[in-house]
Amino acid sequence: MGRSKLIASTNRKPKKRVRLAKPPGRPRSVAPQLEPGAPSDLDLMRGIQAEDPDALSQLYDRYNGILKALILRVIHNEAEADDLLQEIFMEIWNQAKNFSAQKGKPLGWMVTLARRRAIDGLRKKQAYARAEERLQNETEQQPDAWVHNATEEEIVLSDTRALIQKVIRGLPPAQQQAIA
Repeated sequence: MGRSKLIASTNRKPKKRVRLAKPPGRPRSVAPQLEPGAPSDLDLMRGIQAEDPDALSQLYDRYNGILKALILRVIHNEAEADDLLQEIFMEIWNQAKNFSAQKGKPLGWMVTLARRRAIDGLRKKQAYARAEERLQNETEQQPDAWVHNATEEEIVLSDTRALIQKVIRGLPPAQQQAIA
């Protein structure tokens, strides 16, 4: 692009931004539509805080799909996602007393919990993979002399040597010199 065209293009008025209309019928939130007469999320959290297992069951039925989808976006493993989802609902049960309606909605609290646990799980998995790789690299780099299996007799001799040295170090200096 020539210099004159570049200068001319910078002198133009910015184009108007066009907002795309949201498709009709698409819900604005991820929260499922509640049936008439169904308890609200806040009511269910209060029930869980009062240790009502039925409230936890209803909350699970309502949100397990959403939370599992969130977990799968992080860890990409169906079995691990199922395990993590179970752990999250156990944590919801055990930590319900920490939920405060003044700080946010139950779904936000659960999504935050799920996201954090999924990321923690991913980090743990990656750390394990790195440790396993390091171990394999170290094993491959060790000389064969390091890898040999010690016999029981060698182990006993080594332990005996260590014990004798420990006892000698406990003696007065004059006796240590006499033995050496």
